[in-house]
Amino acid sequence: MSDSPMHCAALSALVAPPIAEIERVEAFIAGGGGSVRREAVRLEAVSVAVAPGGVRLECAALAYHGQADYIEDCPRVVFLEVVPSAIALPISWRGWERLEAEITNGPVAMEIELTVFGSRSRLLERRAFAPGETATLAVALADIGLIQGNMATYEPQSIRLAFFLPEGGPAGSCDLTRLALAGQHVHGAVIDRWGQRIHTDWPGKIRSDADLITVRDAETELLQRTQPPAERGRYGGWTGGVRFAASGFFHVEQDAAGRWWYVDPEGLPFWSTGPTGIRLGDATITQGREELFAELPPQGGLDVPALSDGKVSYYAQNVLRKYGSQQAWLARQRERMHAWGSNTLANWCDPRVAAGGGIAYVRTLSSRTTNPLARPHLLPDIGTPGWEEALRAQIATEVAPDDPWLIGYFVDNELPWNKLAPDEAARYAEKYFSTIRRVLKEADPNHLYLGCRFVRNMPARIIPEIAGRYVDVLSVNAYSIIPLREQFDEWYAAAGKPIQIGEHQFALRDPRGPITPWMALTATERQRAVCAYSQAAAQLPYCIGTHWFQFEDQPVTGRPSNGENMLIGVVDITDTPYPHMVAAFREISAQCYAWHGEG
Repeated sequence: MSDSPMHCAALSALVAPPIAEIERVEAFIAGGGGSVRREAVRLEAVSVAVAPGGVRLECAALAYHGQADYIEDCPRVVFLEVVPSAIALPISWRGWERLEAEITNGPVAMEIELTVFGSRSRLLERRAFAPGETATLAVALADIGLIQGNMATYEPQSIRLAFFLPEGGPAGSCDLTRLALAGQHVHGAVIDRWGQRIHTDWPGKIRSDADLITVRDAETELLQRTQPPAERGRYGGWTGGVRFAASGFFHVEQDAAGRWWYVDPEGLPFWSTGPTGIRLGDATITQGREELFAELPPQGGLDVPALSDGKVSYYAQNVLRKYGSQQAWLARQRERMHAWGSNTLANWCDPRVAAGGGIAYVRTLSSRTTNPLARPHLLPDIGTPGWEEALRAQIATEVAPDDPWLIGYFVDNELPWNKLAPDEAARYAEKYFSTIRRVLKEADPNHLYLGCRFVRNMPARIIPEIAGRYVDVLSVNAYSIIPLREQFDEWYAAAGKPIQIGEHQFALRDPRGPITPWMALTATERQRAVCAYSQAAAQLPYCIGTHWFQFEDQPVTGRPSNGENMLIGVVDITDTPYPHMVAAFREISAQCYAWHGEG
């Protein structure tokens, strides 16, 4: 693999590198992303010394570090990570075919992984090295345009060599004799006309519009044969458990054992489970990077504009090719929710899915009274003159006080509470929560105030304490392997209200998209993880539901707001359900009441 052209890294720069930090963009495991400062050369249990023809990497033997009991156990990773410019590699990798690392292993067998990190995802190659073996790892760069999200397309953030050593074994070592960009590649389209990755393949990949129809018809037959969970009432509540007083609307109540429940309009216990974001899909930016797309939809395909304002929604285009109309797509979503046993249309679902009843749902409101999407990194300016009046006018147009299918309202999402100074946290929280409750209950006294969707790590304790005085349900978005009981015990102790997990997810490791910067799971692992998460949540006596983020995969070229491009859907970009996710949703819906009873 040493054919020209080639641009070799200055490996000597890895030996006693200067302590220097650079600013780079990274995705955050809890969602979003932003600029962070990192060392230009990062060494995690690795030391670097001069060796003949390159550098020697000594890799420490670290203690065993398994990830979770439903994921195959693995040793802890040690690594060397470097910014390309720190070793004299170019900033832009446009036109290069691959990144090569020529390695001679030392006396201890180990696996070595070469990774190219973008701001949103990564490309990698990994293989086992026998003692003394010399081989070249090579990461193909044809899809480098997919790992940067909305950032500069061909400018990766870093390179990492990771070393996987046997548990309890001796330290490892290897000689890195070449790290180089090699070969020529004409970078162009990486996304086909259906929004799928071009350079990889998988079972069920769509290759024609006729394939969409075939998949649709096969699912229709499957849904007709699928029976929804037993012992369910009209609104999705559990007929096999304790009965509460019926109020005609959803409310919350504790049973004699102290367990919290939603109570449906008929007085049945209800544990809320379902996906967020059943809608016509995230768009992706095309303007300025048209070469990434093999074919763009026509301006305004079928009965919705799939291409507009420099953006495209491949999901919207695919579902309209598949079903022929929005109404047919809406009907399919209702059929799926019933068959899968999902009893809640969670946040950001198209309100038309819930229209006419049949599935319980939530609504999302914003306390930002100008542009609700403006400056999401800032707290709402509740001190602005007229804020309460504007909030009252805004909420009045968005409530549905007489709808028994409506559970309640989330107001805002993942606000940056940690930006409040300690001396202002209590004052701000008091005005924020008390005003929203008063205004919301004036407009709709019948439905629940579901809180503001905190992130998992608790801000100053006074904030959830004050929230607990005003919300009916405390909502927390919790991205972790399982909902950690210690953390949630603290939330409940502070607020004293039942807790709804508003978002959680596990990214899929699959050829449909590049790999996330953090843990991504195979289909088998993901199915187990999804079920284990909801089981652990349901066993908390104060947890009354989990909502999955989100219904469809994000575009692999990134959503417009922040470039997120994860495979996190129940369905993929062509609206094809993942069988492992359907199985997980059905297991959760069938078992959640038994699990909650164990709490």
